[in-house]
Amino acid sequence: ALNTKSKGHQRELSEVSSGGSDDGSEVDRLLKRISEMTEILEVREAGLIDLSRLNSDLQESNNELQRQLESRLQKQDVSEISEEFTQRLAALERKFQQAIREKEVLRKQLEQARVA
Repeated sequence: ALNTKSKGHQRELSEVSSGGSDDGSEVDRLLKRISEMTEILEVREAGLIDLSRLNSDLQESNNELQRQLESRLQKQDVSEISEEFTQRLAALERKFQQAIREKEVLRKQLEQARVA
């Protein structure tokens, strides 16, 4: 057994680590397990990179669609305001024409009153 006088963690060698026929198969099993875990990790990392790229692409698409929506809403607002002012202007034009007709009627009535 190994027993030295040093600071820190002290460990005595177990049967597995001190040697024997099981030693090689245990190391092989652990190396195989490490290899499997490394492959799993690499696949997950690749998947994460793909998802990160997809997320970035989706964010760019979302930003572009937001800009298009804002632009269309502004155009719609301008169109609605333009339509509203067109309707107001048409209403004012009708009132103006009505006022002109009433003025003409009153002018004719005034002339008839002066003649009589």
